[in-house]
Amino acid sequence: MNDRPCLVLVRHGQSVGNLTGDYSASLHDNLTKAGWGQAKRLAGKWESAFDRIFVSPLGRTRQTAMPTLEKFRTRGELWSDLAECCWQEPRSLPPSDPELPLVPLPLEPHETPWFETSGFVGAPPAFERYQDGLRRMRRAAQRLDDLCRAGNSVLVFSHGYAISKLVILLTGRGHVDEVYELRNAGVTRLVPEGDRYGVEAFDED
Repeated sequence: MNDRPCLVLVRHGQSVGNLTGDYSASLHDNLTKAGWGQAKRLAGKWESAFDRIFVSPLGRTRQTAMPTLEKFRTRGELWSDLAECCWQEPRSLPPSDPELPLVPLPLEPHETPWFETSGFVGAPPAFERYQDGLRRMRRAAQRLDDLCRAGNSVLVFSHGYAISKLVILLTGRGHVDEVYELRNAGVTRLVPEGDRYGVEAFDED
């Protein structure tokens, strides 16, 4: 366990899509060679294990988390709410009701020992609305807050837009429609301060 309750948010390493700008190719969700290097350097940063490690189910975040999971010989918890969100222009359309079904994302055989799956791995569909993604982030922020205030140290592997929303929701700083320009493998560390969170580190290399 780390010294005190904290929340560490990590954007995934460089993906093929980040490098090429082409998100239509089947391989865009894989890390580049540089992205794998970032993932390995991240694992070297952690001085002690975390109580809980949550991972977006998308390929680039699973790959970024792998060196950390291998270092601590632990399993990450795949959480569909942490998938990328809110890349669309903010609109007044309400969230879908009922929620859209998840799209299956099968694990590679070598990944299976390292992730908790509850028997199903899925991510929200690409055509979800802006407000659908924001609803996911509000739900994730509440759960993460509950875990941290219960005394857990929590590590999250997610995405740029998603982490932007989580930081704003938990700190109360900025408007929820804002987006931070976060670097690949950037590390943001939040700590409870009253009923909100303070920023101990933001987008560190």
